[in-house]
Amino acid sequence: MENNRAGRPRVSTEVRPEISSALEPSPAAACPELLINTSPVPAIGVSLTDDSAPCGSQHSHALNAQLWKATLDRAVKGIVHISYTVVRSFDLDGAGSYNGTGFIVDSALGLILSNRHVVKTGPVSTTARFNKYEELTLTPLYFDPVHDFGFFKYDPSKIKYAEVEEIKLCPEAAKVGTEIKICGNDAGEHGTIWGSTLARLDRRAPQYDFNTFYIQAASSTAVGSSGSPVLDIFGRAVALHTGGVANSATSLYLPLDRVVRALRLLQKGKCITRGTLQTEFVHLSYDELKKLGLPDEIEYESRKRNEHSKGLLTVHQVIPEGPCSVVLQVGDVLVKCYHPAFGERYIENFVSLWEIIDESIGDTIVLTILRGNDLKVIEAKVQDLNHLIPHTFLEVMDGIVHPISYHVARQFFLPCRGLFVAASGMSMIPNRCLIRQIDNTDINSLDDIVKIFQSTPHGKRISIRYRKLDTGTEVFYYLMIDKRFFCMTLFHRKENSWEREVVRFESPPVQETAMTRLKVGSQVTWKAHLRARLLRVHCRVPYQVQVKSQHLYIDIVGSACW
Repeated sequence: MENNRAGRPRVSTEVRPEISSALEPSPAAACPELLINTSPVPAIGVSLTDDSAPCGSQHSHALNAQLWKATLDRAVKGIVHISYTVVRSFDLDGAGSYNGTGFIVDSALGLILSNRHVVKTGPVSTTARFNKYEELTLTPLYFDPVHDFGFFKYDPSKIKYAEVEEIKLCPEAAKVGTEIKICGNDAGEHGTIWGSTLARLDRRAPQYDFNTFYIQAASSTAVGSSGSPVLDIFGRAVALHTGGVANSATSLYLPLDRVVRALRLLQKGKCITRGTLQTEFVHLSYDELKKLGLPDEIEYESRKRNEHSKGLLTVHQVIPEGPCSVVLQVGDVLVKCYHPAFGERYIENFVSLWEIIDESIGDTIVLTILRGNDLKVIEAKVQDLNHLIPHTFLEVMDGIVHPISYHVARQFFLPCRGLFVAASGMSMIPNRCLIRQIDNTDINSLDDIVKIFQSTPHGKRISIRYRKLDTGTEVFYYLMIDKRFFCMTLFHRKENSWEREVVRFESPPVQETAMTRLKVGSQVTWKAHLRARLLRVHCRVPYQVQVKSQHLYIDIVGSACW
């Protein structure tokens, strides 16, 4: 997108690739890490006092282009192309190979920032291609349980040829009208650059994220640009690219407020605490809040405290059986929050609320809400959000089963309990369903499944009851136990890797069922003869052979028994 740069003021200094000039008021105040060159020595190669230089808007445009060139020359050294393979289906992610983007935020520790859906919550194999086409293996270090960001780690000592540059995070620099560049790997194409202008800072989060604002601009990015830095003209990352809107040029960026907090804790070697009320909030403007009964005095006080305030947080969804499932209702307007360590705080955005919640795990906080025309004071206990993310899964009959995640519970409005089928395998149970019973036994944990499969002989048919999440219907089905082709394996997440534990059990010999000849009398009709010669064949294919990709084939064929 071409932007009007005619109004940009002239300056008497030029900017080096590693140095930013003062084109906006007090850039150092917005980001203390920013290095500012105050010397009048030219560094780009164009003298601003040269009579041959263009004047007016052309001069401003040429200067702006030079500044962006210097910024991008430095920034591309800190951006990496990420190739990753999801080796097991997990949660809502299917196995497969993908591409993404990341950028270096700490070269000494080897930290790379990218998206949560690039870091992945399950087993993954990841490599990064740095500049000068040097490739290193990445280790997933951290992913946020809710927001779409995460960190990789690489070994800085293994860098031989690549030039590495850090990209500073500066969330305060994100403002409406800021000219930006997004540097990434659009559709797997290395080194793609888009230009745009920040249009909104308070957009509602997309479906894959919640309890945060999103930043919006029209940059027409595509798959592969996930994790790209959103750069301003000083080379600072003001947001993190996460996705876009289908059939539109609109792109969505994650604000960096909580990202900065997570990075600082990682640099200090501390645990990143994340609290939750198992409640989804949305930010509604004052005109929408009026429809919910917001009194004029509360609106007046809120606008008086912050002249830039546009609305308040409202309860959008409460997870069943959560800490707030009884005390909060959809439509409640959040006014204040009290905790002894923070005092009483008026809540106007997500950051002000989660600054309290993330530091109050296990504590009880006091919320003041508006329900209709009544102000109510409630208490809620903050839970550990990291405990609602599955850290183990069971691989059985080529299928994947693990405890339900917070994201799945929120998406389908379910309590955070039960076992989720991430991959069906040879069981023929569809993906994205919850297992209720196996062999007439209620299933509450992976240990329950392990005990049933260990005690059930090979080839036996057992009953299974499951719930389809997309339709909400319960299905009763008979499952044939197969221990010949696949072992049963438990995987546990430990630090930054997955530990594999094979569950041993003796497989009894296969009992072949002898076929008996069907006797047909001589006085029967031709239809009876035909019916006696037909049978239904279930063919299970445990491994993909040639072009056979399905696990189950069903057909009706003629019988060879006369």
